[in-house]
Amino acid sequence: MSTSWEPWSEEEAAVLQKLRLDAHLDSARFAIESAISLAQLMQLENGGDSLFYSPAIKAHLGRKLIKKLQMRNNVSDPHNRF
Repeated sequence: MSTSWEPWSEEEAAVLQKLRLDAHLDSARFAIESAISLAQLMQLENGGDSLFYSPAIKAHLGRKLIKKLQMRNNVSDPHNRF
């Protein structure tokens, strides 16, 4: 059985970067908080997939991080715990 998935797009990469910047997170801090390497975050935001086991895993992770940032930006948390 094959599960279909959509590849990670340039538009999603731009959304991820914008949400991260809107949350006032530098890339190193966000990577650490997300338990990924800075290089993987850079590939999510700027292209490339050599640091991921597959393009599907990259797409899944990127969409998960977008959701995480959307929740963070919508929740008032003065301690930035999310």
